[in-house]
Amino acid sequence: MLFQKQVFRAMASGSPQRAKYVMGWVIANEIIGARYREDGIDVIPVFQTDSERERFLITRRVSCRYCAHMPGNEFGYLSVNDEYGPTFISPGNDAILPIGTLIQMDTASACAAVLDRIPAGLLMGENHDTCLHHQAKIYPSLYAAVTRLLISSPDVVAAREVHVGDQAQDGEFHPIFLHTAGVVQGIVYDWFAIESLHNTAFIHISGAPALYRRRSGNWAAKRLQYQTSVEAITREITGWLEVEATV
Repeated sequence: MLFQKQVFRAMASGSPQRAKYVMGWVIANEIIGARYREDGIDVIPVFQTDSERERFLITRRVSCRYCAHMPGNEFGYLSVNDEYGPTFISPGNDAILPIGTLIQMDTASACAAVLDRIPAGLLMGENHDTCLHHQAKIYPSLYAAVTRLLISSPDVVAAREVHVGDQAQDGEFHPIFLHTAGVVQGIVYDWFAIESLHNTAFIHISGAPALYRRRSGNWAAKRLQYQTSVEAITREITGWLEVEATV
């Protein structure tokens, strides 16, 4: 659990919308830590351009091959645009839980209130060796590291819904498209995109590859899957993005 005083500082240091965005990541991070490896439950932040609303979809659709047919909001979603958001909204919109005020006072209780509404132990199928929730063992630690960066660095933004174009933009192809020799393209849900004022990094949720731009302008590839701690991962990413993380 992220320390309460650090969460409070994040709420107080930025705009109200930035604070809600960060709190969405904090809650999502707790869900990932508790439910990803055993239950295959992922939380994907998405931005709806038509309504300009940010949502965190709670789902197994992209993490477990047995659940690829499930809806994107299988276990509901978090809305960060509401007046008292973040707000947990259950599937079917029949239960609404505003937690924006509670999370400022008691982060642990706010996260527990959401987890209580997400069922556990529903994983179907027998062999999950090829499922991302089995293969991406580092993913909960990566999610935690990115959340720490968002709390401590107001100029950092992150995404888990990444568009990989197959055409050059301003004379340059997308680094994921280049690194995978064009195999990966379109909208993908197994990468992080993390951006600061100074640089950008793309990290596969398995930790390999991790792509970042060198000062020379070229893209470098590294592997994070053997890192053993959230702190080590955070230090690595902050170096690439040229920011400081104080969490």
